[in-house]
Amino acid sequence: MGEHPAAVLLAQLQPATNDVISSAHLVGELLAEHVDVDIAVFPELFLNGNSLSFVRESAVPLGSRVVQRIRDSARRSHTAVIVGVAERSFGLPSDTALCVDEDGEIAGIYRKVHLAEDEQRHMSPGSSFAVVSLGGLRVAPLMAGDLAFPEAARAVARTGIDLLVTIAATEDRDAEEHTVLVRARAIENRVPHVYVNRVGDESGRRYCGESTVVDAAGSPLVTLFPSRPEVRVVQVPVGAVVEPDYPSRSREDVPVLHDPGRPPVGAMTDDCPLDR
Repeated sequence: MGEHPAAVLLAQLQPATNDVISSAHLVGELLAEHVDVDIAVFPELFLNGNSLSFVRESAVPLGSRVVQRIRDSARRSHTAVIVGVAERSFGLPSDTALCVDEDGEIAGIYRKVHLAEDEQRHMSPGSSFAVVSLGGLRVAPLMAGDLAFPEAARAVARTGIDLLVTIAATEDRDAEEHTVLVRARAIENRVPHVYVNRVGDESGRRYCGESTVVDAAGSPLVTLFPSRPEVRVVQVPVGAVVEPDYPSRSREDVPVLHDPGRPPVGAMTDDCPLDR
């Protein structure tokens, strides 16, 4: 298929706390305004907000009218969507990346695997990663908490993805670290990486924005403003072949030796040029 651009909408916005109807309405508005994009990406927990004290009461099931409203908006605009939602289920809710395709169907979901310590008291961790078909691409959705774990991106990259998408709720204190990690995950896996973060203050925390797109070689294509709402459409090159192809060369069969001792010393010879 070769290299070609994919139009991706970065929705660097501040979600409304505990108001899923307003948030879903905003998703629909932006989709209606950008019918020419392939995929629209919204931040982590965008439908609910990031106040953990409200996450259980604002969580919604996948069969809810709120989720159906997003599906209807995607179908009308013929635009795929990735949006963060607190998903209601048995027990604690999940921090979920809801993936809706351009026909309004739920293409898949990813439940956040690497929850932060405070999140673990309010949400249930996921148990698997996901690759979904969106806008004609094989897309792997992740969360900001996964960035620090290289094995997460490598696991999905090994399946042959076109695009890595991380939705985030990153605070100011973690901005510099995440800037490095976004590029690193792209470089390691030779796949373009879209990172969409929220902005604003909530529950005493300030979120930094700085949503970023990097190409398959890890070179930044665009970075949005810090701490300021912004919506931008970016042409992301997908399908590029970048050498060396690290995922294909990575070896998982190499053992780790525990207390291996000193290596054996062979017989003395006169073949070492340093002895001459």
